[in-house]
Amino acid sequence: TPEEQCELGIKLMFGEGVKIDEKLALKLFEMSADGGYVGAIHNLGMWYLVHSDKEKATDYFIKASEYGNTQSMYQLSGIYYDSEPRDYVVFLST
Repeated sequence: TPEEQCELGIKLMFGEGVKIDEKLALKLFEMSADGGYVGAIHNLGMWYLVHSDKEKATDYFIKASEYGNTQSMYQLSGIYYDSEPRDYVVFLST
């Protein structure tokens, strides 16, 4: 399921019980987001924010915010109002 893809992506991102594989984690987040899982959409925003692509990050945060994701709304507030990302290591699993 898209939720399970996202959860596996998080494990791969942080090496939780598996070897870290950021490339595969990103692919899983993309697949999960394509499946409509809003947590993965937020995680893609976090990925691009951490990797210094604020434009792409903002696009993902806007999309996740439209689905009611409050963490993405919070990230947007940091980008829009003081240009400081907030809690940028917070990836959602639910």
